[in-house]
Amino acid sequence: MSESTSRTALAGSTITPQSGIRDVMRNRDFRLFWFAAIVSNSASWMQTVGVAAHLWNVTESATWLGASGFAMMIPATVLTPYAGVLADYLPRRLILGVTQTLQMLFAFAFFVVYKADLLTPWRVLGLLFCTGIISGIQMAAWQSFVPTLVPREHLVTAVRLNSVQFQASRAIGPMVGALALSLFGIGAAFLANAITFVPVVLAVVMARPMQTIAPRAQTKVFEAMAEGFRYTWSRPSMRRVVIAAFLLSAFGQSLIQLTAAMAAEMYGRSSDDNAALVAAFGIGSVVSGLTMVFLGNRVSRSATLRLGLIAYVCGVALLPLSTDFRVGLAGLFVCGLAHIPVATTFNTFMQSSVPDQYRGRVVACYLTGVMLGMPVGSFSLGRLGDVIGMRETIALDALAMGLFASFVFVVYAGMRFLDHDVVEADTDVSFATA
Repeated sequence: MSESTSRTALAGSTITPQSGIRDVMRNRDFRLFWFAAIVSNSASWMQTVGVAAHLWNVTESATWLGASGFAMMIPATVLTPYAGVLADYLPRRLILGVTQTLQMLFAFAFFVVYKADLLTPWRVLGLLFCTGIISGIQMAAWQSFVPTLVPREHLVTAVRLNSVQFQASRAIGPMVGALALSLFGIGAAFLANAITFVPVVLAVVMARPMQTIAPRAQTKVFEAMAEGFRYTWSRPSMRRVVIAAFLLSAFGQSLIQLTAAMAAEMYGRSSDDNAALVAAFGIGSVVSGLTMVFLGNRVSRSATLRLGLIAYVCGVALLPLSTDFRVGLAGLFVCGLAHIPVATTFNTFMQSSVPDQYRGRVVACYLTGVMLGMPVGSFSLGRLGDVIGMRETIALDALAMGLFASFVFVVYAGMRFLDHDVVEADTDVSFATA
């Protein structure tokens, strides 16, 4: 399909009004995938807090914590555009089956190396780097796989529920992980993560997605990647979402990688208490995610975004104000409460504004912005924290979040274009107007 043809098709299409949770959950494939994913992602967050606690116990360095995020997210970021092409030209079910199996093997590797007392910081980075490679291939397929499990009229709710399950796992995983760490040690978190990949693989194998696979013309892989970037970047609305997603990830979501240092340096707690901080973020995300699903379209997307940004600034600003651990929990709860309205609005807009033949590549462009922001933010803030202190670093991050929110409100006019379900044929292609 040519770009002009796809624009014409989009201009004449509409998104059916949002369906309810029960309607979406009646789709067997989506239901099985959703429950398998929440179990597996919860265990993945168990491993995340276990890795952070292990690195801090060994190094007592926020730089190493930032480096762990860098090691995993950089290969994922580099590979995501290529993975977007694969997600459009290959069955996404096949991609997910292979990548989830490989993720399981590396999770077992974490467990074996840890139990052998060989898990040095550099080996942690090496295993995370390999995991990041697989994640880079998997991410675009995962995000663009979800809409193919439901009819189009259920797409918006399905995308939001996918965000809810991911954020619910961010709450469940650290809470269960904290219990597992205290009772059985860090190795239990690694083993649980490895085992819980099995239900996802089974759910993927059993699924019968409604994917429209792009025709394999003479276009080469890099040309297809370039076509996806042109499709996204030539539309000011999509371009602005990608830029905003990068900044949100760098100043907001990257803080999750530094919670072990925050627990120890800012609140005088054990590094293992990073699990409680991550869980607070996840609980806030679940609350706002479910609220969004139940509210449906009663609140416009742009209004939801603006409220989320204001709350995000308040949450980050709350973190350095006190040495009381409860203040840290409250701050990250507010951050989680704010994150979902912003991130889900971006994701829903990108997913619902493209035909399925382009969805993998467009989603890959969006995810590239999100994933690039994580390592840039976590490593920069972690290094700065070692130099001037974590409390001062988080205070500067709150200032940066405030400037970012002001930029969205003033330069992007509050992103009111998000209230339209369809991206029209944009003619402005200059970066200066981004």
